[in-house]
Amino acid sequence: MDKDTGTSDRVSFDKVTFTKAGTYQFQITEENTGKAGYVYDGSIWTVTVKVTDEDSALTVSEVTYAKAGQMVEDAEYAVFENIYETKAAAFTPTVKKTITGDKAPEEKVFQFTLEADEDNPEGAALQTSETSVKGEGTASFGEITFTKAGTYKFYLEEKDGGEKGYTYDTSRWMLTVKVTDRDSILTVEKAAYTKIGTLTSNAEAAEFQNKYTADKTTGTTTTTKKPTTTARKVKTGDTANAIPWLALMTASVLTGAGIMSRIRKKNHR
Repeated sequence: MDKDTGTSDRVSFDKVTFTKAGTYQFQITEENTGKAGYVYDGSIWTVTVKVTDEDSALTVSEVTYAKAGQMVEDAEYAVFENIYETKAAAFTPTVKKTITGDKAPEEKVFQFTLEADEDNPEGAALQTSETSVKGEGTASFGEITFTKAGTYKFYLEEKDGGEKGYTYDTSRWMLTVKVTDRDSILTVEKAAYTKIGTLTSNAEAAEFQNKYTADKTTGTTTTTKKPTTTARKVKTGDTANAIPWLALMTASVLTGAGIMSRIRKKNHR
């Protein structure tokens, strides 16, 4: 007897009709059709059916299942387990970094993150969730491995590193990866980057652009120092230097007194 189970979990054969009492045995095996990706179950099950005659009425009084000659207690059907094996597919996400504005004095390191959509089907494994670019250029995350067909979504963003003078790109990109199964070989049929909130799509990488603005508030201040005049002081007890000064002052006083005296006398005449 042959029975194609298709995609069902449990199926039945057509009914077996018994016309005589007795013990009957049947073997159940799975046919290996060579379908790609499948490992077939080679188990041999034996079904034993005991038919009895009770007052000219045939009755199935007992049914037992044995696997590879060993009785399986309470078994109600033969169980076959197949394994579907596929060759995994992989894709490597990429980011591109550019800087506009003034020329930066040195190259800074910029960080980027990769996050899987929480509604993704099972079957995608992220190798890394972060990467970095020094200055301008491109960088890749580790491979994403796919073990099942389906459509997967991932999100890419730039971290704000707080570097002075830089305006960071706050864009959020979505990477959509479509994986197909062709004869148990998984293939990335399409991978597209879309900049969320814009019309930019089908880019080859998630592009982030930062702007650098140099600090132009720093200037040069010049201070002019006024010259100072220091008066010479005469030290107490310095008689050698004091005598000429005293003599000069005395002569000036006497001269002034003489002039005043002569003026007074002239006025009395």
